Order: sequence, then C-alpha cells, then structure tokens
Amino acid sequence: MYISNFKDIFTLIFKDLLYLAEEIRPEIKDDIHDPSYQDAEGPRPKTEFVWRNIILMGLLHLGALYGVTLVPTSKFYTWLWAYFCYWASVEGITAGAHRLWSHRTYKACLPLRLFLIIANTMAFQVRGGH
Repeated sequence: MYISNFKDIFTLIFKDLLYLAEEIRPEIKDDIHDPSYQDAEGPRPKTEFVWRNIILMGLLHLGALYGVTLVPTSKFYTWLWAYFCYWASVEGITAGAHRLWSHRTYKACLPLRLFLIIANTMAFQVRGGH
C-alpha cells in the first residue's frame, strides 16, 4: 500500500488502535476507566497532621539548604560519596520498595534485602521491608 498523505497515515494508525481495542479480553472490559463515574458525595475526611513527619521533613530540607552552601568547598571524594548515596537511594526505591516489596517481582537473598532496606531508608522513605 502506498501512503501519500497524512490522512492515510492517520487511517492506518487509527485502524490499528481500533483493532487493539477489540482484542481486550471480555472479563476485564469492566475494569477500563469510565470517565462518567463519580464517587458518592460524603463528609470530607478529617485532616490529621503527622507532626513527626513534618518536623523530620523540615529538618531534612534545612540540612539540604546548609549542604548547598557547602558545595563550592567540597572535595572530589565528597562528590563521589554523594553520587554513591544518590545511586543507593534510587536503587532502594526502585529495586526495593517498588519492585521487591510492592510488586513482588523477584525474590532476594537476605544480604540484598538488608542493603535495599538501608538504601530505601537513605531515600527517606517511611519504612522498609514490610
């Protein structure tokens, strides 16, 4: 088939999307997002402040502001350590909290789980290794 203009390209793409929509399994068709759905109106939930978290997050940000003032005087090994801490905390969130404990995507041995718990804690997550 020869495609001569944007209309032909749009028609091809649209046909493919319609074909994919028809392939949805019937048992999960009800699970598709319905934009007309609205929750029942009810009382607003009570606002509760978790002061421990508010104070700890405030201290964390104050420490970060102080750290920013120290950046111009930092040495090479400090940059290396900061990069390692950043990498470890990212791994703690993605490989640990997200993939291992939330989705149960894989099984990990005890040393790896301990590393991921510590790395997740470095990312200032609430708790690790549920």
